[in-house]
Amino acid sequence: MGADIVGVQATSGGNVAARVKKVTESQALPTLRKAGIRVLVHGWRKVRGRWQLREVDLSTANEIGRATLERLAAQAAANRASGERLLAEGRPIWEQFPRYTAKGILREMMKRNLPTGRPAPSIRRMHELLKRLRAE
Repeated sequence: MGADIVGVQATSGGNVAARVKKVTESQALPTLRKAGIRVLVHGWRKVRGRWQLREVDLSTANEIGRATLERLAAQAAANRASGERLLAEGRPIWEQFPRYTAKGILREMMKRNLPTGRPAPSIRRMHELLKRLRAE
């Protein structure tokens, strides 16, 4: 009984570590495990125009391994740092061309060779950062 029941916490790819921490610290987790309910964290991100799932199963282990949690936290920190760098690189272009779309800002960045040594950021990521700039 309960084998067909799955609890899923869905989030963005960069927030997996925070959701894993939240679920593992929940007082309900041991009860869900005893009942045989699968507990999953789904992190979604877009890679080359396609959605990619990262699944962390919290059903069977007494607690997720410290190394796994630290790896997830380090990846989330790297994603945030990358976003902050992209924001710093895109801000002067946006200030110079405030009517540019995310795609226009990325094109201008490529002309200026700003993201050296790193893969080109996605338009979606730049769009999210452009929203932040406009909200400031």
